[in-house]
Amino acid sequence: MRTSDDNQIEISGPGWHAVHARRTVNGPQSLTVNDTEILRDCVCCVGGLADRAAVIDSIRDKRNANADVVMANGTLPFGNEIEFLHTYRYGDGFARIITDLTFRRGSTAAPSVDIGSLTLPGPWKSYRIATEADDELKLSDWRTIEDVTWNQPPLALILEHHSGVHLEIGIGNDLWRWQKGLLTPQTNAGCYALKTSGDDLEFSRSVTICDEDTVPKPRVYRFSWYLAWQTLTTSTDLPTGIVEPVFSDDGSLDAAATGARLAPGTHLVLDLAAITWPPTLCRARDGRKSTRPCLASSAVITRLRRIVRQLAGFEQQEFALVFRNLQPGLCDVGRHADQKQSAAHWDMSDLLAFSLWARGCLGPERQILVDCAGFDCPSMNRLFACLPQENEIIDAWDYE
Repeated sequence: MRTSDDNQIEISGPGWHAVHARRTVNGPQSLTVNDTEILRDCVCCVGGLADRAAVIDSIRDKRNANADVVMANGTLPFGNEIEFLHTYRYGDGFARIITDLTFRRGSTAAPSVDIGSLTLPGPWKSYRIATEADDELKLSDWRTIEDVTWNQPPLALILEHHSGVHLEIGIGNDLWRWQKGLLTPQTNAGCYALKTSGDDLEFSRSVTICDEDTVPKPRVYRFSWYLAWQTLTTSTDLPTGIVEPVFSDDGSLDAAATGARLAPGTHLVLDLAAITWPPTLCRARDGRKSTRPCLASSAVITRLRRIVRQLAGFEQQEFALVFRNLQPGLCDVGRHADQKQSAAHWDMSDLLAFSLWARGCLGPERQILVDCAGFDCPSMNRLFACLPQENEIIDAWDYE
């Protein structure tokens, strides 16, 4: 649910709310979960100047595609006037963020360009990261909070607050952009640092560290990332009495045969591994090919959307929908991300976007579950969550 006045914009869901101030371009200003503030500030910096110093060109909010959207646009009134455009798309328990930086001719970036650096009020208990092992994404073991630095951006950093809240900070599908920053993968140097500050944490994300002679090409540089949050995990039992859909030889859903299987009291399991996917739509990494589809590919999303539309058209609608093998993965097939050359990416942000669309298509009452064994994190656990709209009532907040 979104509310706004002359001072701020608030996005609220069951047990949480985020605040964007109208007097500054940067944001979110805060994120509170279960009455505990877990994020206090989010800033982007270019050449030592933060976007909070930008002159506001426009700040807009709206409801679009089953998400509450905030768009903040501003320009630094110094030097070559670098422009920021931030777009925040909120679902229930997550937000997808896109930052567009416009560099004009002669603009300098020294000493660094930082995207979405965060102040995280504590105390914090532990952290883990998403990592690749045996060609699959895994979550590391929980580690005690400490100062740690990465040269490359972690795909996802998951933090456990002493209150029990879990916060996930992840890179969008454009991993290749984070790797090359404003330069090239061969010349770029970045730094991603998690630092303790008393009970609080500072997570700085420098996509490019450069000297005074570094002048990026004049153009728009885009970086996408996401936030996801939840309280302590609770197990959700998958329903019994499940049936599987029927697919034709070409991999399309046989709607008539599938609908005939859905007797009252049965539920449908949609296993992405049971669908025949063209090899060109599957993930590939360093020459190793997978049979799993890459959700960064628009063709994969188009096929999944068609299946969901067919399910929404069934006469019998009293069934839960359970997804299996709907998990993110790494890929470097450039055309999946609309790139001509090989481009490292992963598809978590595309998965979040698909979940918003599917929830809108199937309606707020439909039970949609995900078997996320092996990758249990806030983003996966918030898939298909339904964000309340303006005319819905949620728990009252004390904004004192």
